[in-house]
Amino acid sequence: MTFDPGRLQRLRDATAAHTEGGAVGGVATQSLEVVLTDDALRAQFEEGTPMRRPGEPEDIACAALYLASPASSWVTGKIFQIDGGTEAPSISVPVAPIEPAT
Repeated sequence: MTFDPGRLQRLRDATAAHTEGGAVGGVATQSLEVVLTDDALRAQFEEGTPMRRPGEPEDIACAALYLASPASSWVTGKIFQIDGGTEAPSISVPVAPIEPAT
């Protein structure tokens, strides 16, 4: 699938009347690559995701297609959660404590 900015704008225009937006969860894109290429992190991610897999770009595209189609004409002002059922972070990343500046 190639990126077409014009298509994206047409999709935004079409969905604007139907919904406020979509809340997208962990999708197998370049930004999640560090998690998906590390066996331990991937296992933790999948364990913390009710669908037991990362989302695929097609998952988001199908929801967007629905919102842009006449099938969603009765849907208004809703946030679609396209997140595989995730209610909490599906992975914990250790963070060093922040010390106040002196």
